[in-house]
Amino acid sequence: MRGGMRRLADGKDGWRAVWRLARSEWRQAGRQLKTLIACLVIGVVTIGGVESVKDNLERGIAENGRRLLAGDLMISRLQQPLPRDLRQLLARYGTVQESVRLTTNIRAVGKPAAPALALLRAVDEHYPLYGGLRLDPPRTLAQALAEGSEGPGIILAPELAARLGVRLGDRVQVGRAVFVVRALLGDEPDRLATGMRLGPTAMIARKAAVRTGLLAFGSLATYSYRLRLAPGGPTPAQLRDQLLARFPDAHLRIVTADRAAPGLRRFLDRFGHFLLLVSLTALLLGGVGVANGVRAYLARREEAIATIKLMGGGRRTVFAGYGLVLGGIVAAAMLAGLVLAAAVPFGVKAVLAEILPVPYRPRIAWAALGHAAFAGSMIATAFALVPLRRAAALPAGRLWRWHVSRERWRDPKGRWASGILVLVLAAVTIWRAPEPRFAAIFVAASALAIALLWGLAAMMPWALRHLVRQPKGAWKIALAHLARPGGRSASIMLSLGLGLALFATLALVESNLQGGMRRDLGERAPNFFFLDIPKQERQRFVELARRFADGRTALRLVPALRGRIVALAGRLADPQAVAPEVRWVLRGDRGITFARALPPGNVVVAGRWWPADYAGPPLVSVSAEEARGLGLNVGDTLTVSVLGREITATVASLRRLSWRSAGFNFVLVFDPATFAAAPFTYMASLRTPDLASEEAAYRAITTAFPQVTAVRVRDVLQTVENLLAQMAAAIRLTALLTVLAGVVVLIGAIAAEERLRQHEAAVLKLLGATRGDVLRAFLLELVLIGVLAAALALAVSGLAARFVVVEALQLTFSWQMPVALATLAASLAMALVFGGAIGWRTLTRRPASLLREA
Repeated sequence: MRGGMRRLADGKDGWRAVWRLARSEWRQAGRQLKTLIACLVIGVVTIGGVESVKDNLERGIAENGRRLLAGDLMISRLQQPLPRDLRQLLARYGTVQESVRLTTNIRAVGKPAAPALALLRAVDEHYPLYGGLRLDPPRTLAQALAEGSEGPGIILAPELAARLGVRLGDRVQVGRAVFVVRALLGDEPDRLATGMRLGPTAMIARKAAVRTGLLAFGSLATYSYRLRLAPGGPTPAQLRDQLLARFPDAHLRIVTADRAAPGLRRFLDRFGHFLLLVSLTALLLGGVGVANGVRAYLARREEAIATIKLMGGGRRTVFAGYGLVLGGIVAAAMLAGLVLAAAVPFGVKAVLAEILPVPYRPRIAWAALGHAAFAGSMIATAFALVPLRRAAALPAGRLWRWHVSRERWRDPKGRWASGILVLVLAAVTIWRAPEPRFAAIFVAASALAIALLWGLAAMMPWALRHLVRQPKGAWKIALAHLARPGGRSASIMLSLGLGLALFATLALVESNLQGGMRRDLGERAPNFFFLDIPKQERQRFVELARRFADGRTALRLVPALRGRIVALAGRLADPQAVAPEVRWVLRGDRGITFARALPPGNVVVAGRWWPADYAGPPLVSVSAEEARGLGLNVGDTLTVSVLGREITATVASLRRLSWRSAGFNFVLVFDPATFAAAPFTYMASLRTPDLASEEAAYRAITTAFPQVTAVRVRDVLQTVENLLAQMAAAIRLTALLTVLAGVVVLIGAIAAEERLRQHEAAVLKLLGATRGDVLRAFLLELVLIGVLAAALALAVSGLAARFVVVEALQLTFSWQMPVALATLAASLAMALVFGGAIGWRTLTRRPASLLREA
């Protein structure tokens, strides 16, 4: 080292001197910057892995768009088939495949099993236009659905056949018709194109659907027409634009193969970006670890840096030399992280191949890796800059006495530069987000949480300073160390508190989701929702349903229609012109109703409700939250298209809905006169007193009204909970990586003070303290930091989780004490185990050896 310093002095501030300094420091820097390496690797792997999997999934969907859609183009319409002239026009461009889908109940004939909810698909002989339909036993679609001596054939999903207890050759009743089970469904190529489903698939012939009686006027059936374009014609996008321009009032929903599975795409965009934002938070937490690691490394090299300066090396030499060392370490860490991130899509291949309906062929996602490298380099530079500038700027004399006198060193320029780098990363993140508003809120909330944690942690010395004189023994030592100026207690608390806050937020949201839906709906929720009740069957349905009702208010019927909003306050309704959170109201048809009295659980917040005998011009009451996003106020007009007829109504009132009531909640409620003569059906909800009554009601009503769809609420809850369970796996993995980053940062923060603690322990021992006294003081300090960090984390996570659960999910937030206690226990365990392990090395060194070094 002395020879290196002599050559450095001769070379002064030239690049040759910088290179010699970096080369002489490289080996030991790698050993002393383990926490920096770990933090960057975890952050880069998390970001790069999440984005790589998301990019591979999106590419797989794009490459298999025709198979997912089972056509080049799909035109859908609710409740009504396409007009004849439009169907004839489509036939000019290629092969047209027609299908109808709706949710209904299927009952096994002569079997004890209860009816089961299913997605019924009636397809013609051209299905599928792309992709393969795999049946068990192997046979063609025509053979499976053909009319036989016992009736037409039906294909059932294996899980549906198991629920009904039927095998090949058995008979099932669909509506008013009876079908023979001819095959089990092995592969349904366009499963994702059918949207959300409440039950497994049952497939029948298109011609046989009429005899079921389920396609009556007003039923919630979706008519779909898939098209395989002939060569030489327009592209799918061109044909879509032509159809929308030629038939603007047909209310067509057109999806092209390049945009197949739009629901899955939106889910991947939102959920993938949510995981990415959580990953960026983990990387930001890792930035604290980078700062701690760089600070600890440079603290160990203070004497060497001071010697370099005394022998002629300037601040530029120190900054460039150690910057080159740190840059090399950061580059190596990011390279390792990028290699691991590139392997993530291949590592999850076995899992995704089983659940995806398209082949999953992972590749290296270079764009995702580039973003991970950019984020990692920005965070590393931002958090390493200030410690490096301090080491380069301080005079040699102050460096030699730094471990004895912790004088405060301010660097506003360095902090501003670091802040700008973090802001650039935040701006890029928001710019790349599919929903910039959501990303901006997340970034702002993260910044606020970090500022709150840092501010409260920085106030800790001020709060504890007056307590130092009161305790005795280990308590006095621990409190004195926490309260002393220049300590790293605030950094340790931030490291631990931020990781715990994010983990606790996810845990509280998950626990409220899993238990909150049943807790909110369990006592008040009906057991059933019934759809498509004909007007002429209303009285008979009421008489039967009341036999199983739990009280007079347990049965409720409301008229139901489907309509599309076409104009708002005289302007064309454009989803892109309204707030993002209410665009769903303008996409496709919406359920609407009419009523004399204000619906239960609704509260008028603006305007007035109409009289029960109102018979004037059309009026409508709009949900207040959706009206705000649509830009509607009392007195504005709203135009809906119902069954091909446009009706303009005046907004009479705004209502606050009770989404937690588990009842019927309509965004649009019209006056009782506007649709009184229109063809509509009824929807009903029914609450039964016990499980036995529920089973009896299900069998009796589905048998007496085969055309009515009965939906069990507990089955819907189970479907949603299964989806949440799949999402939770990815959330938990990301959260665990975040906690792991917090642990590594905690270790680095404690290690950054190791040298100072060694000297303090030596002085305490010389003054008469035993090893046990020092150990107890050290553990007490860690316990106090853990408790305070847990308290701060729980406060932040409680507010964040409550906002997500109450505002975003419209559920009741419940403070889950087991989750809170588990978080507190985890903080204490991590602080004691990892901090104690590092602290033990401090206590094992003899005072004499430390004093000789000093």
